[in-house]
Amino acid sequence: MAQALYRKYRSQTFEEVIGQEHVTTTLRNALREGRIAHAYLFSGPRGTGKTSTARILAKAVNCLHPDPAQRPDNSCPICVAVNEGRLVDLVEMDAASHTSVDHIRELIERVSVAPAEARYKVYVIDEAHMLSNAAFNALLKTLEEPPPHVIFILATTEPHKIPETVLSRCQRFDFRRIAAHRIVEHLAHILAQEGRDAERAALEHIAFAAEGCMRDAVSLLDQLLSFGGERITLEQVESVLGMVPAATLARFVDAMMARDPGQMIAQVQELITQGTDLRQFSQQLVRYLRDVLLVRVGGREVLPDLPAERAAVLERQAQGLSPAFLVQAIKRLNAVASEVRSGVDVQLALELALVEVVSASRTAEEQQPAVASASSAGQAPAETPAEAVTAPTPPAGDAEALERLRRQWKQVIQWFREHRRFKIQAALGSARPVQVMGDQVELVFKNQFSLDMVQRPENLRQVELVISQVLGSTYKVACFLEADYQPGQTTSTGATAAPPPSKSRMSEVLEDDLVQEAVKRGGRIINIQ
Repeated sequence: MAQALYRKYRSQTFEEVIGQEHVTTTLRNALREGRIAHAYLFSGPRGTGKTSTARILAKAVNCLHPDPAQRPDNSCPICVAVNEGRLVDLVEMDAASHTSVDHIRELIERVSVAPAEARYKVYVIDEAHMLSNAAFNALLKTLEEPPPHVIFILATTEPHKIPETVLSRCQRFDFRRIAAHRIVEHLAHILAQEGRDAERAALEHIAFAAEGCMRDAVSLLDQLLSFGGERITLEQVESVLGMVPAATLARFVDAMMARDPGQMIAQVQELITQGTDLRQFSQQLVRYLRDVLLVRVGGREVLPDLPAERAAVLERQAQGLSPAFLVQAIKRLNAVASEVRSGVDVQLALELALVEVVSASRTAEEQQPAVASASSAGQAPAETPAEAVTAPTPPAGDAEALERLRRQWKQVIQWFREHRRFKIQAALGSARPVQVMGDQVELVFKNQFSLDMVQRPENLRQVELVISQVLGSTYKVACFLEADYQPGQTTSTGATAAPPPSKSRMSEVLEDDLVQEAVKRGGRIINIQ
């Protein structure tokens, strides 16, 4: 069986630990001066060297080399035994699977036994935050005053879950995410040792995907070596990761700069044809826009580890997009994930978000010249609500939009059928659009029950999303009973329509807390007196 690369190239000395010099320098100085603590806490993101450093420390405190500055030497019997995993005085415990107080009591019973071979008995407790409160309490006294031949090393990715009473008894070392260029250098070193080669861009892509985790980067490299071919290419990395190429993301942002929603929608359709996961794409697009924003507000130096070609593209796009636009786009695209969880189709949610972002920016740009001309004429510009600056406002009485909606009304209903929203589908079957006024679409219903069904907040939001997608902008929906509908009456939104219809008796009953609780417990409404 072949050995995994992350195990084969695991750090064996303090010098080999990458990106954690603030930790290794302190530990080496403490060893040289004989200032060894009885308990350590190594905290930080996964794959940054916590467990490897714990093993190196266990070797160093027990190494037989006469010069403390040369420990561990990896040649004495103790170091060799640790490297081969057979030193009985090095005890590693996974707290994720040994969480109970009984496991800790068993460990405490063995603590008093003297080391069999080494100078110190070292206990490494990985994922220490997984221990129960009772286990932590049982460990406290031993952790505070252990026998002189015992050293505890706790490793965790979530130090905030460690009790303060435990933290105060340990020397804490915080491990940091590893810089991308350091990961690239290490991956190139591994490839040289393995007699393989890779494109620089491919290694940079691996490093960015690892997000500062060296173990993830090396594991991905191991997978790519098995992918085939003498040379690892950027196309192979993107294929294995299932990621959208950076060039595609750049084209998407260029379409945003051009305020061209049609081009963006076409690119979404192309991604679907290629089998791309739109959820992952939307997350990648948010991260890409975040990089553009950082370059826009902080300059190129904010992202020092970027490849030169990608940095040049980001700088060009940052000059063409305002911080306000980028913040709005990131916020809106981030909301796509929550909309998908609530039952909205991911393609619909993403396309609607893209249209909203571009439409909002167009509206703001169109209003700026009007304000400037009023100021130049010596007139104070009229006050505009914040909503008018950020929300698209179609012209009042939009007959063309109404006609488009009427032509596609069956498709609107069919969408709810395809997504198994049968109650909404049935309710909309008794409705018809009668007017598009401002940013509001007015629907009339033949019966009160269907109207009440659509007016439920969660249902109404989905109807608004689908209609907005059809019309290509953001709209609210107002519902009216056909028998009472009379254009020309004012609603709370400022549009002209009929007064809100009265609720049916069934709706009033269903709003009662006791009735809702009874229905949840399996009850049925048979008759209303």
